[in-house]
Amino acid sequence: MSAHSSASLGARHPVHNWEFTDASVRAAYVPVTADIGKIAYQLDDKTFWVLKTQSPAAWNSIDGGVGGGGGAASMDVGDEVQRSMVGVSEELLAEFTVDFASLTPSLLYPKLSALTKQTGGATGTYRMRVGGTQGVADGTVVATITTTQAAYPVTPDVVTGASYGNPAAPRLVKITGAASSVGQTARIKGINILFVST
Repeated sequence: MSAHSSASLGARHPVHNWEFTDASVRAAYVPVTADIGKIAYQLDDKTFWVLKTQSPAAWNSIDGGVGGGGGAASMDVGDEVQRSMVGVSEELLAEFTVDFASLTPSLLYPKLSALTKQTGGATGTYRMRVGGTQGVADGTVVATITTTQAAYPVTPDVVTGASYGNPAAPRLVKITGAASSVGQTARIKGINILFVST
């Protein structure tokens, strides 16, 4: 488990990758492919934006921002750190804590983006789970990515799960993985999770 996942809430890095003074500065930024799915904070109106595409650059507003009333929570997990598991038994690949009490909406939509690949023509299944027991591949499944591709794609897979009732308290958020065939390896990197109100 990475040091990031075991750090106290106050010791973790901010959710955003960049700070832009206003929309014009954000629009002038020239992203690279690895930036897709990362988050910017816009200082003038205290809003958060996620980079959707690299060329042309397209940004999606994250509803609520700071002080916006809607609220959003995001944590970038591992960036380019590759995590892997072998075989059909679902394993815990990443685990950390999100304080849902800071979010006002009663319903949240979980979003998971990551680069994934799978060996041997098998299917890799990667799940985002909320709650459960620390160190165990359990909890409520809120989003799932599956892949059969043998190489990492150029752009991340992105999936939005069904609405999820806001627990309004700190909860474990986990990424788990499993391969569909014994002896095959499921790999994931560039993980980003997001909870939004719309």
